[in-house]
Amino acid sequence: MREPLRSAVIGYAGERLNLDFTFEAIHPPYAYSSHAEPFPSYYADDRYEQGGRAWGTARLDGEEVTFDGFGHRDHSWGVRSWGGTLHYKWINFLAKGTSVHVMDLHGFGRTTTRGYVHKDGHTAEILESAFDYDLDDDFYHRRFSARFTEDAGRITEVRLLNPTAEIDYPISPRLTLFDIVGLGTINGSPTRSY
Repeated sequence: MREPLRSAVIGYAGERLNLDFTFEAIHPPYAYSSHAEPFPSYYADDRYEQGGRAWGTARLDGEEVTFDGFGHRDHSWGVRSWGGTLHYKWINFLAKGTSVHVMDLHGFGRTTTRGYVHKDGHTAEILESAFDYDLDDDFYHRRFSARFTEDAGRITEVRLLNPTAEIDYPISPRLTLFDIVGLGTINGSPTRSY
């Protein structure tokens, strides 16, 4: 950590994969515990989310890829009960100087939404969320848009334009994660989403 919660250099050397990159945050971390109501403990005691930029090199089986783009980091503390989660959306949209993050969690008969919008040098907490999407037969998003109202009075709209990668993680007998990465927009401006 060059500067805690601001800048970090990451290195990993394995049999097939080597990584060397730098992460530089574009805003302070958003802690779920900063919200007036506690986040459900079955999904971790606390967590933080932070948008930024990442650049460096990845080497897999001798092939080298250099990258420089938007990145996101999160960290959670405590045990997670995946089986208690019925459905959730963990959404990140990143563009130059802008970061949008939201988690919409459904479990144990409750819906909990936490998140932030960082733009124009100010981070504000999301108060209201509206989601609109289409899923294919394999449960991957083919169309996604969302509208957020936050405590600074701003409205932010995000849209997934073109999914470019997808992966699923069967992490529990009761839950499978479906991840989508692709191009998107924040209030009409191009970005990356995942």
